[in-house]
Amino acid sequence: MDSVPAAFADLLSDSDRAVLADLSDSSVQKWALEKVEEHRRKMFAFRTFHNTLAPIHRTLPTEMLAEIFSHCGEDPRGMRIMLVCRHWRSVLLKTPRFWVAVAANKAFLDIFRRDDVPLATATRELELARVQRILKRTASELLRLTYTDLPPEAVGTLATYAEKIVYLDVSVASTRELIALCESFTSGFPRLETFGVVFREPWGFDHAQWTSISRTLTGRTPVAPRLHTLLHMPITLFSYFALPTLLTAHVTKPLFETSIHHELVTSLRKCQNLVHLKISLNEDPIPTANPVETVDIPSLKSLHIVGSLSRVAEVLEPISVPPTATVRIELPSSYDTDDWTLDAFDLRRGSVRIITSLLQTIDTVRLRDWLDESHEWRPIAWGFLAIGCTGRSQRVEFKSESTQLIRDTLLTFPLVALFRTYAAAVTLLSIHMSFVAGQDHKYRRFIKAQEAAAETHDETDSDPDPDSNSNSNSDSDSDSDSDSDPDSDSDSDPHFETLDSDDYDDEEVYRASRQVDTGSLLRAFPHLVDLEIAGPCVPAVLEALMSPDDVSAAPGAAAVCPQLRGLTVLFPVVDEEEVSAVARGIAEEASEVTLLETVETHRALLVRVLARRSARGTRLVRLEWAERSWIRGHGLVYEATAIYRPDLSGDTLAELETLVDGGSVHFSGFHYVPVDVATPPASEDASEE
Repeated sequence: MDSVPAAFADLLSDSDRAVLADLSDSSVQKWALEKVEEHRRKMFAFRTFHNTLAPIHRTLPTEMLAEIFSHCGEDPRGMRIMLVCRHWRSVLLKTPRFWVAVAANKAFLDIFRRDDVPLATATRELELARVQRILKRTASELLRLTYTDLPPEAVGTLATYAEKIVYLDVSVASTRELIALCESFTSGFPRLETFGVVFREPWGFDHAQWTSISRTLTGRTPVAPRLHTLLHMPITLFSYFALPTLLTAHVTKPLFETSIHHELVTSLRKCQNLVHLKISLNEDPIPTANPVETVDIPSLKSLHIVGSLSRVAEVLEPISVPPTATVRIELPSSYDTDDWTLDAFDLRRGSVRIITSLLQTIDTVRLRDWLDESHEWRPIAWGFLAIGCTGRSQRVEFKSESTQLIRDTLLTFPLVALFRTYAAAVTLLSIHMSFVAGQDHKYRRFIKAQEAAAETHDETDSDPDPDSNSNSNSDSDSDSDSDSDPDSDSDSDPHFETLDSDDYDDEEVYRASRQVDTGSLLRAFPHLVDLEIAGPCVPAVLEALMSPDDVSAAPGAAAVCPQLRGLTVLFPVVDEEEVSAVARGIAEEASEVTLLETVETHRALLVRVLARRSARGTRLVRLEWAERSWIRGHGLVYEATAIYRPDLSGDTLAELETLVDGGSVHFSGFHYVPVDVATPPASEDASEE
């Protein structure tokens, strides 16, 4: 090199110039790049030296730093820790628990599709290599993996780490993927405890191809000696994964159209140690022409079936469970009201022997609302629960998702018929629900028939029996309140919160969804001794208590639930803020008057109900009454409540006490959630004083 350019003369030492003097231009370029690399290494070394002296590195041991990092893998942003400094990257790469958490996040394993579109082959290979690096860094730690897409090439990766996998939840989209998954189990997952399979695209499966490979799998047993839970398993695969070690199983609809009975019975016979079984069928089972086989599961503690009444009956037919088991029936929403008739759940079928035998043992029934505000595809899901208990042990549960007329239809017909026929031992009924209007349909029709007959009699006989007319008109008039238009008062009821009328097909359906045939409901429990009612449904149920037990009986017949002796009534608190202000003594006088008027209104309603029942020869021995906080969908509020007891005059409860044998009447006041209420500003008159 002849001379160094003037711009770089100050950068070179005398020794560097001497070296460069004998080099060609190409050699000088090579020398310059070597110097760049040398200085780059020094730059990173000095940065590392600088970071090493940071307070967090001087005071925090590496082991503690690794412990902190191990809790960051669940968040996708945790990978950014590797970019902080060389020391943190080194610690992170040597922290297996961090990579176990990363592998458990399905976002890191959902690598074969973007926006539900398969990636190109080259891209898939790169993504698969990344997953393999992540799994390798988990060292000897156990793995919990969730794949939302599992192509055959990923199954090979699973087999490599099969000895470490304890949890595996996969989604497959073709017969090829399904076959690869099943064959991987022949090699074995020795530590696998929980497993689930979901079909993402049922239309991508080849029935003939699956039938061929299923013959090959017949006789083989998956090597999973510790498998105890099936998260979700199509009945098509259940027979293959039904192992004696299973304790919990959730069986879903078949992949192909098939009769479920043989598949279900064959599978359940292989896993006689099942403790919890859930069966979800969204499609109608295909009827079988052969006699239905049955299977006994002696260790079963809970059976949960999801489907309409007709599907539930089909599923129950082959199953026999211990008398101590709990049975849950979940009825999803349906717009086919024919599916909710009693014919769909034929009481004469042997398939409902489980339900009927359980109903014969229960002594308590609880009716409740439920509300799910985190529904995946709708803003809100709601419905009701009917729970049957023996003592404090739950034995049977019906859960319905209400749509259109389903709540009224189901409470009126199938459930009422079941309870009336088989639950004769029920002595305690608890109703905590949000409907605001009740109707006694049967009694209403009977009264109208009586009125029509009386009018006809008046036309033909100028001197009718005065006592007969008096009694008939008395019953007709006195019960007219329970037969009034359900919308007459409910629109102003602050407790009634449901979907807007726009969410229903027509106004008639919207109105019908706001009422329940409370008269028929109470007649389902003729041996009731204690009744507890709470929430907005209180007035509707109280009105039904004035109806006769036999709608076709003569006037003056015994009231519904003739053996009722104890009544607990919990009216919903309307205004928590107003009660809080009155309780703290900072409310205006009008607010306290309003609360006293509320107490008087409810007292008058109770007097009216008990007087009517007393006239029918049915009296209570105990009455408990309170105003309680209520949240729709959640029911009564039990926590963080305060109690406010207004000063009542001595005559307030006197009339009620005369209607209760022994005079056992107790009003416990307002149970409310305290609300911060600002102290009202002083009036001008007070400030002048």
